[in-house]
Amino acid sequence: LTLAGQTWRLPTIKELVTLVDYSRALDTSTIDQVAFPGAHNISIFWASTPPAFFGHTWLVAFLLGVVG
Repeated sequence: LTLAGQTWRLPTIKELVTLVDYSRALDTSTIDQVAFPGAHNISIFWASTPPAFFGHTWLVAFLLGVVG
C-alpha cells in the first residue's frame, strides 16, 4: 500500500504483540500508552502473519490484550 508517498504494510503478529502492555488493568486498553498516547479505544488489529488454519487470521484485541 502506498499512501502519501510512503509504503505501508501490515505488521506481523510478533510486531503487534510488542505493543501490548500487560501491566495495564484488563478493563482498559492494553495498547502501550507511551508509544500511542491517547489511543484508548483501539480494539482489534489484524496481522500479516499467515494463519494456521484456512479462513482464519492472526489478530490482537488491545481492549483485553488477547492474541489469537
